[in-house]
Amino acid sequence: MNISKFFAQRDIRSYEKRIEAREKNIAKLEKKIALLKAQCGAGKMTKAAYEKKKNGYMDSIHGMKDKIKILRGAIAMETRTLKEKEQKAEAKAKAK
Repeated sequence: MNISKFFAQRDIRSYEKRIEAREKNIAKLEKKIALLKAQCGAGKMTKAAYEKKKNGYMDSIHGMKDKIKILRGAIAMETRTLKEKEQKAEAKAKAK
């Protein structure tokens, strides 16, 4: 295995791990929002406090989703460069 291919695959795996971590955090925040909604409905929390906390969580979720998009783009770019390098290597092998 080519060393650059190894590092590219390692990068892809690390990007995938980061995506999984962000998705877990998003799920946790969505659970927190549901819990806040239940507390607000039960009268334990005012509507204003609920909206303030919910908006903070929603901002975090939005930011994490943007980071996931960026990481998916990085994965696509890495796989594309790997394929291009393989094609160039095959072309060189055929030329010899």
